[in-house]
Amino acid sequence: WEYRVVEAGRTYDDSDLGDWTRIWVVPGSSTVVPEGAFEGCTKVRYVYFDQGVTGIGKRAFADMEGLYNVYGGDVETIGQEAFAGSSVEVVTFGKELVSIGEGAFRDCAELKNLTLGKTSVTQIGNNVFRDSGIEILDMRNITGIASDAFTGSELSLQIVTSGQETSYDGADLLVYDGETDFFLSLIHI
Repeated sequence: WEYRVVEAGRTYDDSDLGDWTRIWVVPGSSTVVPEGAFEGCTKVRYVYFDQGVTGIGKRAFADMEGLYNVYGGDVETIGQEAFAGSSVEVVTFGKELVSIGEGAFRDCAELKNLTLGKTSVTQIGNNVFRDSGIEILDMRNITGIASDAFTGSELSLQIVTSGQETSYDGADLLVYDGETDFFLSLIHI
């Protein structure tokens, strides 16, 4: 697979990206993808963040109709409405992720599951998953959830650990304390 290498500190539109469907975001003049950097781009399907890219700005990937997969690498923060209204389906972030901005995945109808249990995120704020397609959410590290975090979403299953005090009312609980990856263990059930 070939990727178009783009710098985190710039903004882009469809004409800048040509027919590229995969982009590799590298640190440039900044380690943070700026506000609205790829907003409305229609051809990009895959976004990969290189080591050193630490933040995603407000609405940086909002309203991207073709977006499918995002791999977050070393990303520490996701800004407000960063992916709002996009068609993103698969999102992977590592332990470096500590915060998700308000409305970050709002109106992402295709987003079905997201693993927060492998990140350092402890709070799910206002409207983060509002009107999204999220159905399954690994919330093993979560200690606080805003009352409107999932308003209008399709959340039906949340994965928690035994003794975890924070959960979302209205979604079934699956208590998981295993050492192996949860989704791999589902295959063996």
